[in-house]
This record gives sequence, C-alpha cells and structure tokens, in this order.
Amino acid sequence: MNKSKRVPASQTHQEMVAEWKTDPAFKAEYDALEEEYQLLHDMVLARKRSGLKQSEVAEQNKIYSITINAYTLIAYIYILYTISVTIWIIITPYIYM
Repeated sequence: MNKSKRVPASQTHQEMVAEWKTDPAFKAEYDALEEEYQLLHDMVLARKRSGLKQSEVAEQNKIYSITINAYTLIAYIYILYTISVTIWIIITPYIYM
C-alpha cells in the first residue's frame, strides 16, 4: 500500500480552469456548454425568484414533485459528466507523456 502523504493543492479551482482555458480545445468545449449551463441556471433562478419550492412547481404543472427532483438531478449529473469527460480528453495526453 502506498503511504504517500497528501500534497496540498497548488491552485484553486478557478485558477485551474483559467489555466485550462488557455488550451484552445478545452476552451471550445467549455464554451459549447455555456447554453446548457445558462438554461439550467435560468430555470433554478426563476423558481427561486418566484419563491416556489420544487413541490409547488410540480403541483402547478400537474406532475409529481419527484419528476422535478429527477430532472434537476439528471441535469446536474449530465453537466458534471460532460465536464469530466472534457477534462479527461484534454489532460490524458499530459498524463501519459
């Protein structure tokens, strides 16, 4: 078993992303996701501004609240998956140098 000590991060998340954005391939993929991020952000913001809970939105739209929860969860999972795949594609060549 490897007993190496944890090395503290040398950069913040924002610094890492800023560095990655200097790579044209990463920036193109990152920018391509903007529309999806914006849609999700706008939907959550609209619900919060209205003061409604997810269950109330569901009731008004005559659907189960679990449906709203599931859509929200699926959206977040999709975004995280897309980001992780994009990062993996970009950093893989550097790992195996």
